[in-house]
Amino acid sequence: MSAGTTIEHYKILEQLGQGGMGDVYRAADLLLERDSAQLCMVMELTKGEALGALHYAHERGVVHRDIKPSNLMVGPDDQLKLMDFGIARLMGRRA
Repeated sequence: MSAGTTIEHYKILEQLGQGGMGDVYRAADLLLERDSAQLCMVMELTKGEALGALHYAHERGVVHRDIKPSNLMVGPDDQLKLMDFGIARLMGRRA
């Protein structure tokens, strides 16, 4: 992303830092008329693998109920793994 790019109501002014999880930019908030820091997250494209894992669970009557990035892991075989079924429920059953 380069200086001058506008995303919604933020105009990118400069890159402040870069790390493994994303980049941080100084941006002008055009609505509030002040500068702010904006984090741009970087995520690997998994080509629908997360949806495939959810579909597999749903076909077996299981609702995960806690889908978030930290519950998606890549195994040594480079396959996506859906983790932490701690609050999962069987379809049709109440908590």
